[in-house]
Amino acid sequence: MTMKLLLSAAISCLAVAHGAAAADWESSIEGGVFSTSRSSTDTDIDGSPFYGAYVGGYAATEIGGGYRFAIDGRVEKNGDSGNNDVYYTGPTTTGAFGVHVGREFSFAYLGAYAGAGLFTGYDDASDAGRTAVGTTLGFEVEKAIWRGKAYGQIGYVSANGASDDNEFEGYDITLGYAAQVTDRFGMNLFLEQAYSGSCFEDCGGDWGRYRAGTLEVNYSVNDKLDVVGAVSRRLITANSEDKADETNVYLGVRMAFGAKPTSNLRTPMGGFQAAGWMAPLD
Repeated sequence: MTMKLLLSAAISCLAVAHGAAAADWESSIEGGVFSTSRSSTDTDIDGSPFYGAYVGGYAATEIGGGYRFAIDGRVEKNGDSGNNDVYYTGPTTTGAFGVHVGREFSFAYLGAYAGAGLFTGYDDASDAGRTAVGTTLGFEVEKAIWRGKAYGQIGYVSANGASDDNEFEGYDITLGYAAQVTDRFGMNLFLEQAYSGSCFEDCGGDWGRYRAGTLEVNYSVNDKLDVVGAVSRRLITANSEDKADETNVYLGVRMAFGAKPTSNLRTPMGGFQAAGWMAPLD
């Protein structure tokens, strides 16, 4: 399952990037490995840290009159050390795929996005760990500041793992800043919060919250290839009494096809990462 999912995503991202390059788009594909160290107050995590792989792609073009169109996707899949039970591992699959449309004004870029996300869902004991699909839509802004760009996104996420039980229905907010620090080194720092007000591990007023901070650095080997590393710290709270945390470390490479992407706006994954913890914390 892991290899099939990642291979399918990689082929899709590569096809998009290659086709986009031919059309003089900004485009890239990225892939690598990661580790995720986890703990929880309500699960018996066994085997942490877990290891996995990720793949992603992005393509954007100007469509006239200052308007921009972009598509992006990313899938992360980690192993479970043979546990085959989310109660011992937490979520194993997360992904997001989206379409972005907006316009570049003199003061900033303003746009909107719509997409779908993957998360580790749950119906019953025989279906624990299945990959479920959710949706998201929202607004985004990006503005050039100093040697980089500040950006923000606010959207709504719907990720239903089990009706009237494990449901994430709420907002997702991202704030970030990315800059080219030197000719070869770049960085991207962003904070994200996702909140479901009336459903999470259960419905009927039980809330769930996800908070994360991520620092990514990249080193340009040449004008097409970057080495990318990132550290992400994530905190999940389920109705006050249950908590989980993750520390994820990523290492990969990013290859540009045509021009390197100049925007840092991607479909937010926080709501889907939160949704993957609904069943384990229930």
